[in-house]
Amino acid sequence: VVKGAAGATADAFPPSGNGTKPVVVRSPAGDASYAFYVGIIDFLQGWSGGKKVAHVIKVLFAPRPISTIPPPEYADQFLAANERRFS
Repeated sequence: VVKGAAGATADAFPPSGNGTKPVVVRSPAGDASYAFYVGIIDFLQGWSGGKKVAHVIKVLFAPRPISTIPPPEYADQFLAANERRFS
């Protein structure tokens, strides 16, 4: 978290190590802006035969949402979860 002047925008703060701009939030009193640098770490694995078998077992017996899902479904679930959290 980096503190900046009131009304500062993302352009007023330095980019992160990978070049992305921060999320900027104004203080409740409006006297300062704070830049938050957000990173997402996700451990991805190949969609192997073992993952397919695990998916079938989890679909039958595990509560939702299940963690072993095909890549297109995973992408949709990942984006939706982050939209809810960061919008």
